[in-house]
Amino acid sequence: MTQEAARVSAVTLLLGDEARELLLCPDLPLPELLQCVAAGFPNAAKKSPVALKHASNHVFYPLSLLCRSPELFEDAEFYLVLDGEQADAGRKSKQRHRAHHSRKRGSRAHDTPDKREYQAVTTTSEANEEDEDVDDFEEKEEPQVSSGDELDIDLTDFELPQLVNVFIQACPTGALDRTTFNRCLEKILSQSGRYDPQARKMFTRLFNIFERQSIRSDIVDVADFLGGVSVFACGERDEKILLTFDLYDMDGDGFISKEEMIKYLTAVFLVIGEASPELFQQNK
Repeated sequence: MTQEAARVSAVTLLLGDEARELLLCPDLPLPELLQCVAAGFPNAAKKSPVALKHASNHVFYPLSLLCRSPELFEDAEFYLVLDGEQADAGRKSKQRHRAHHSRKRGSRAHDTPDKREYQAVTTTSEANEEDEDVDDFEEKEEPQVSSGDELDIDLTDFELPQLVNVFIQACPTGALDRTTFNRCLEKILSQSGRYDPQARKMFTRLFNIFERQSIRSDIVDVADFLGGVSVFACGERDEKILLTFDLYDMDGDGFISKEEMIKYLTAVFLVIGEASPELFQQNK
């Protein structure tokens, strides 16, 4: 009896101005959790909960993680995210993160002229100078383009929970083909507000890294792909560990086997080796 009581976790959920405390046991079936939530929040009956959002850092968590390990949610408050609200919540969170990220890069931004300034210079030179001045401008631009193709992978504008949710939902069998990848990428870019060629190149390069290792053309293991993405995506350390653990706990027993750990480390070192080969050169 005492052992059973010790396993009960008190989790505080929020919806609008309402707050409810739920007492949950580990490995609770999802339908039972949803029934409990519906009883506590009758106004949410018309929309299904699809995720949780940390009240302070705005990180998203899958309901399956709450069902499996409610003790992880005891020390904070979490908003219920209802069906249809994910995109709006993701955009607001992203805007906050991008503002912070822009401040971090402020000094570099001052050193690098804005692309619009380059365009203004080009327009002026076309009106007042010879064509070779335009050619000089294009030559100056080329190193930046090729540098983008070298692709310093930076996914800090994308949160790992969002990426995991989109790709896992689209790949119930665990196989991520190129068509599904492109469809997921369109969704992620539109939700994040960063709909630009550079972001597309970064994700595509990661897919190609794993596709080259795959025995099937244009198909990769979605867990391996997301394991590699987790190295570069935004998120708190503990949150990323939990999400990655879930990806590789393939049998759902709450443990990662030696084989599963090797699979994860292989994915991580594969992308690090591609993105930063000098690290392996230094440690030979």
